[in-house]
Amino acid sequence: MTAIAEQTHYATATRSGVAPFLFPSLRATFFEKNILPKNHSTPVRIVSLHWGVEYSPFPTSDQRKIARSLIDSGVKIVIGHHPHIPQGVEVYKGGVILYSLGNLIFGSRNSYLNHNLIAILHIRNNHLERVELVPIFGKFQKEDHKIRPVKGVEAQEFLHEIAVLSAELGTKLRVEGDRAFLDLPTNSTLTPVSKRKK
Repeated sequence: MTAIAEQTHYATATRSGVAPFLFPSLRATFFEKNILPKNHSTPVRIVSLHWGVEYSPFPTSDQRKIARSLIDSGVKIVIGHHPHIPQGVEVYKGGVILYSLGNLIFGSRNSYLNHNLIAILHIRNNHLERVELVPIFGKFQKEDHKIRPVKGVEAQEFLHEIAVLSAELGTKLRVEGDRAFLDLPTNSTLTPVSKRKK
């Protein structure tokens, strides 16, 4: 879904395209009725949203409302992109919100660019056990556009920045070596409540 696009890119009844994410759709009932029907059989629901303010390290209050509405509606993982730099991670009611992973490849050398993240989601038996964040080189103003993991002190300093941004959202990341981890409680099931065994 995208909150940032030309209307000519939107899907219609007669044309394929991107799903528009419009402001009236903030209500959880919209998601339950139109995006996550009750008979939906997929236990792991992940939504990727094109949204946010370019080069801001913080999600907006509207983004936080939207992400939480998605979690309330049965989505368990929200992954955002568009700001061109990473933002923090939030855990909400057993769901995980990655507000922005930054860029993976972006043909720019502007001074605002920072490193980026790849998220590895460790899912077992419909349980999200851990989110692993891998720092990826993104300061293309300093060298060519070559994708590679960031290592050593540079990785740790960058991941500590992400940990601080996440702490401001009430979530604690654990930085170990060249990776950051978010360990979730063992009861953080990804199966919708209506499908769980009683």
